[in-house]
Amino acid sequence: MLSNFPRALSLALVCFALAGCTVHLIMDYDPVLDQSITTAQSQTETFLSQLDSEAGTPAAAYSANTTFYVTMEAELRTLQTRAQSEPKSSIVVKQVTELQGSFTDLQNLHKLDGDKGLGHLEITTARSGLESEFLSMLTLQLALKNRLNTPATTAMAPTVSH
Repeated sequence: MLSNFPRALSLALVCFALAGCTVHLIMDYDPVLDQSITTAQSQTETFLSQLDSEAGTPAAAYSANTTFYVTMEAELRTLQTRAQSEPKSSIVVKQVTELQGSFTDLQNLHKLDGDKGLGHLEITTARSGLESEFLSMLTLQLALKNRLNTPATTAMAPTVSH
């Protein structure tokens, strides 16, 4: 019976050591990334609301709104770089990549509409898609933030009998 004692003691020590460990399969919460996503959404909502109110006027033309697209491209590239710098960030990187694609689609649609600008239906459709992507990104950030405030579950080590 004593020959099993070292094995049981080793098992108990491993269990105690692992009880305090948590495994993260996704990046940690990044408050700068979270705030940057929120800022990008706010800028997008402002832009789309402005476009909607100016629909059919020269102010809604693509040529009058190129600054927004240049600025948003820079914002999203910055988000992408920040996300890529974090370990285990592939989900967030993918979300940013998909958002970049949506902005490229919006920009191309706006270019096609030229001087008349986007119509109300196009703006509503674009807003719906972009809001969905932002919601997904912010929901993930909130979950990561909440993970910081939730104590890790600890497992009880098995009892060793001898």
